[in-house]
Amino acid sequence: LWAWESIEHSPEPVSAAAMSIGGSVPVEVNALATDAQGTQLYAACGDGVARVFDIATCAVKQQLRPRLHGGYLTGIAQLQDGTLMTTSTDGVLRQWDPRQATCVWEAPPASGRWLSSLAADPAGPWLVCGGSAPPMLWHTETHTLHATLDVAGSTTAIAFTREGIATAGSDGHISHWALSGALAARTAT
Repeated sequence: LWAWESIEHSPEPVSAAAMSIGGSVPVEVNALATDAQGTQLYAACGDGVARVFDIATCAVKQQLRPRLHGGYLTGIAQLQDGTLMTTSTDGVLRQWDPRQATCVWEAPPASGRWLSSLAADPAGPWLVCGGSAPPMLWHTETHTLHATLDVAGSTTAIAFTREGIATAGSDGHISHWALSGALAARTAT
């Protein structure tokens, strides 16, 4: 963590605190997210474990370990109900209860494909994830697949907009989608 005042007013930023995952081997962090209050930091890590940090103390509060997994974590996001969603290179989308450090739901794996990007809708019960698998729009309250977005190539970036979903990736386009899964616009990059 950085002391923002030193970044704004000094040529040499000062670190305010350091967070450590622990262990003797460095662990790759592939994605970060925070809670709505800004008190917790969530990390999706290359060792297949999601970690919950307390920002005030810089301590690891929870480690979320899947029972079985074949890949490292690539994305992490918090849903409105406080649960976390993770994506991984084994193609599995998982939902976690960070208070209990338990996996509460797993989507069927994307057959032989990896998931690398993830976004949760801050205004509703929607989540979209993609990677080498096409982007999938999930209704998070019912755990149902609502739509699969028709993209060519892999998806490396996903975001919710006021009107729907934006995706980008190896197809050379930024695409905008309605929540129905219909393509609204596509722009070459």
